[in-house]
Amino acid sequence: AVLVEQYTGTWCINCPTPNATTNTLNDDPLIYVAKHHNMDEYTSASSTAYWAQYSAEFSPACVIEQGEFGTYTANAAYDQWTGQTDLRKLGVSPVGITTEAMFNTTSRQLTVDVTALFTETQAGEFSLNAYVLEDDVVGTQVPGLTNYAHHQIVREVLGGAMGTAGVVPATALAGVAYAHQYAMTVPAEWNGDNLRVIAMVSERRSTKLASVNVGGSQVIPVGIAERSGIDPAFTVFPNPSTGRAWLSTEGNGTVDRIRVFSAEGRTVLDQRSSFAGSSVEVIGFADLAPGVYSVRVDRGSRSAQR
Repeated sequence: AVLVEQYTGTWCINCPTPNATTNTLNDDPLIYVAKHHNMDEYTSASSTAYWAQYSAEFSPACVIEQGEFGTYTANAAYDQWTGQTDLRKLGVSPVGITTEAMFNTTSRQLTVDVTALFTETQAGEFSLNAYVLEDDVVGTQVPGLTNYAHHQIVREVLGGAMGTAGVVPATALAGVAYAHQYAMTVPAEWNGDNLRVIAMVSERRSTKLASVNVGGSQVIPVGIAERSGIDPAFTVFPNPSTGRAWLSTEGNGTVDRIRVFSAEGRTVLDQRSSFAGSSVEVIGFADLAPGVYSVRVDRGSRSAQR
């Protein structure tokens, strides 16, 4: 998969169209987009420190595959980003990545487990890193846009500007899993329901990086027992399904929104119409590729996931 990183800000008058471009790129299962905000309410210190290596203090800007050891320069030519990314999708990586992110809804502790498994023995200076991203953050955007949905916001760079060294040895052996765990406390202003993580293996040459591969997952809430009295209760049936799927609701049966997430944490269905009754079909579920999915139901300010 290809890592695409954008430098943006709510103050940036020229950013809405590039933002839309990278939103579309992120819909591709072989592309992971991360947006580093600067000088606005979504800016983080770790994101700012990471982006500094590209010496690009302008927005919009984009780097692909972490700049490929400095050969890809941060640029504002958003009309070229799609074609450049599509070319890189043709590559084959010698490492696979799995991630698991668990969020304790009571303590607000987030743990992220990243595992890199090389399919070929590789020599180099490798590092791991992981970003905490938040989607669907509604705010403002110049010029004069309100109720603007910001996506792929980099809330935290867990491994620092150059990633976590020492997990993968200088000679990474084929078939050996190299794992690392990150942990942090999620601030109250971040919506835990909209968080996901992406993780990458990078190779470092001097002070320059290149992404070897990238993967991701949604954030799985734990601590459900403490919340069961306030969460909307529902079940998904049939489970497993060979096609269509329905929700069986309890209580007053009100459903305001149904979202389906892939195992990588991507939103693949978003059903926003309100419904009240004993069951409701998840529209479009039969069209999804075979796999493991999570279903999240919203009722007012409450939500639950199966």
